[in-house]
Amino acid sequence: MNKLKNIQPVIGILAQSEFHKELYNHCAIVSKFYDCEVFYFSNSNIDSSNDLIKGKTFQNGRWIWKDYSLSNGIDVIFDRLRTASSPKYKHVYDKIKHIPTTHPNFGQKMNKLTFYDKFYEEGTLLENIIPYERFLSTKATLNFLEKHRNIILKPQSSSGGKNLYYIYFNDKNIEVALEKSIISYSSEEFSKWLDNLSGRDNYVLQKFIPSKTLDNHPFDIRVHMIRNINNEWEFLAIVPRVGHDIAKISMLSNGGYIGQWKGFVSRNFSKENYKKINRNIREISLKSVKVMEKVFDSKITEVGIDFVINKDNSIYFVEYNVNKPAEFYAGFDLALNGIGYARYIALNATEEDYIL
Repeated sequence: MNKLKNIQPVIGILAQSEFHKELYNHCAIVSKFYDCEVFYFSNSNIDSSNDLIKGKTFQNGRWIWKDYSLSNGIDVIFDRLRTASSPKYKHVYDKIKHIPTTHPNFGQKMNKLTFYDKFYEEGTLLENIIPYERFLSTKATLNFLEKHRNIILKPQSSSGGKNLYYIYFNDKNIEVALEKSIISYSSEEFSKWLDNLSGRDNYVLQKFIPSKTLDNHPFDIRVHMIRNINNEWEFLAIVPRVGHDIAKISMLSNGGYIGQWKGFVSRNFSKENYKKINRNIREISLKSVKVMEKVFDSKITEVGIDFVINKDNSIYFVEYNVNKPAEFYAGFDLALNGIGYARYIALNATEEDYIL
């Protein structure tokens, strides 16, 4: 049992800015339910020389400034910056590493190949891994394309489907699709295109899994999970994300949209299949967290997992997000469970809840 520094647990929300003010408002409401005090702050509010963090706390219907002792005034950090392992933010976390935090040691962006390799080597969820390989050469890429006929070529580190190419055979030619444009190449022309592809050594090849709505739009599923006040996993959201490009989802700002999980599955896979798909995606998500903690030897407290589902109802991993799981999907439930988990850590912190 961790010894509290205060009568009520004091929870500092480490934020990048005031961008997520709605979340802080939710946290203020939840804090009354959990009998704790919350405030939010950013790096610019840490004054190490005077042992202070200047934060904003909610009192009498408004946010006001309040000084907190850096050395002994805070019981736990609810980390929404989530960059503890990033060199860019090392100076921030060095100032608060004596305080337990909800997101201690996953902070660097994990590229797709690392995730695929680790899961493949561990072996528990092989049937949910899309066949893939690192870009090695033009010849190896042609062999991979011959084997699977429809493939994706994408950077190991990217988000939002940037620079994602959908490549497939069309009669004797090879078609290369990027967003809404399609270019047709002969085999020789395609080889030259690959030879000239900028940064190609940092790409990964994947078999294309057709994950399409009844209206022939590409979609994926974002599963957002977080630990709760009992240190157990909660599903904050399971969100279908639909795009309008040929083979990838679109950002909401570019015309993509999200759907309601049960209604989406019932329409696109039938009402009879909803229970099975819902059960399977939850079971795979929970198993995957155990695998992640095992292969990276690090505690995970919140994740956003992206899946695709083919016409046979098979579920495949696309990406694993341990740092920025898109909190706008979750709203009040994120505050309820996040502050709840922070309170749990305030009372039960162990060595693994501190930044290394």
